[in-house]
Amino acid sequence: MNTNHRTSAVRCAVVALTAILLSNLPTTAAMALEPTRYDRAADLAVFGDAQQRADAVAQLRAAGPAGLQALADHHAGLLASLRTPAATRQPTLASPNAVSPSRVPEPAAAAPGVPQARLKQALDQVAQQRGAAGSMLFWYTDLAAAQQAARQLNRPILSLRLLGKLTDEYSCANSRFFRTVLYTNREVSDTLREHFVLHWSTERPVPIVTVDFGDGRKLKSTLTGNSAHYVLDGNGRPVDVIPGLYGPKAFLRVLADAGPLADRVASLSDAQARTVLRDYHAEQLSRTLRFWSAGLVHISGAERGLPAQYAVLDAATSDAEWDQLATLEAADAKLDNASHQLIRAEQPLAPAAMERTFSKAKVEDPLLRMVLNLERNVAKDSVRNEYRLHSMAHQWFASGQPVHTFAALNNRVYAELFLTPASDPWMGLAPSAYTGLEGSGVASK
Repeated sequence: MNTNHRTSAVRCAVVALTAILLSNLPTTAAMALEPTRYDRAADLAVFGDAQQRADAVAQLRAAGPAGLQALADHHAGLLASLRTPAATRQPTLASPNAVSPSRVPEPAAAAPGVPQARLKQALDQVAQQRGAAGSMLFWYTDLAAAQQAARQLNRPILSLRLLGKLTDEYSCANSRFFRTVLYTNREVSDTLREHFVLHWSTERPVPIVTVDFGDGRKLKSTLTGNSAHYVLDGNGRPVDVIPGLYGPKAFLRVLADAGPLADRVASLSDAQARTVLRDYHAEQLSRTLRFWSAGLVHISGAERGLPAQYAVLDAATSDAEWDQLATLEAADAKLDNASHQLIRAEQPLAPAAMERTFSKAKVEDPLLRMVLNLERNVAKDSVRNEYRLHSMAHQWFASGQPVHTFAALNNRVYAELFLTPASDPWMGLAPSAYTGLEGSGVASK
């Protein structure tokens, strides 16, 4: 056999062998059908009995963010229906993902909506956040565990401090708005999921008030309370605080600065970190004052002197001027489609309103009005919280005040920014004037 013939024979043999090997490899579709290690737990979390569901949720929770993602992926169809307004949702009796060999027998006569309700509950429990179906964020509730994860992933920590619990419907108002305005927002949730380790803790129970109309009708809501996001390095040391509610774009801007700062100081000693933080917050404070001055010039057309310190901002700015400054930041408070969808799903009174356009002819739609009012209020909160509260926190760091532990900074935030110090058990709500009620209507257990 000459050289050309031998070369052709070798090539044919290689092609044949390659074809055999490729035929024995799983295709992309086949690999997609292979069960994950959490498939059975994901099944049991929705279709098991009560004890099986509890055990499965615990297993998925212990797996961390991977457990939450596995639960969502395994029940992708059910998850999609959860994100659809109840008025337009089609009943789903079984999980559409039927590829797992460990498929748990599904109830033969499950009531419409039961699988969705169970999946919603399982997602909330695994994530430790109410409304996790919309955000897909995993939250640690133990700071030491969050620090361990942060060091492993080389990420900063975003720690939420709130009244009540993030898993409760009746947590404080700000934390409820966070779930709708921030955590459900696609850009915000992606940033948090990909660049931070998330943690939350409770400051104190949230005050809840019920108004009884005496004819069976009742109104129930929370009363006062505030929340703050703390950016911590992997050692749990605070580098910044975001006090109260911010619009999505404004929130992301703070994170874009504070996240890399936390990474920068993570390997530094306490003394070195404090020097870096002092310089950073001094610059942030100066920038905030410049923006405030420029904003007032923009809305009034008159030159406004640059204040020497943050303390004069409140006295030097009227309510009307705060509102005008908020209009300059309106774009930062815009809700995205995911937040619109969540609001629509939660509001059965106007299930089709968000499908309509934002034209003037539709401005009277109840749900549209609700969204526009929410965006205006978020813009106002963003401006006031950034200029009035965040600037005070910048001053603490810049002047070297003792705010370099989470506990110390948090105590000052609640006492001096939110005006609800831990020393006041009534959070400023106890009446100071005569009420005509025995004991002024105050009762303790």
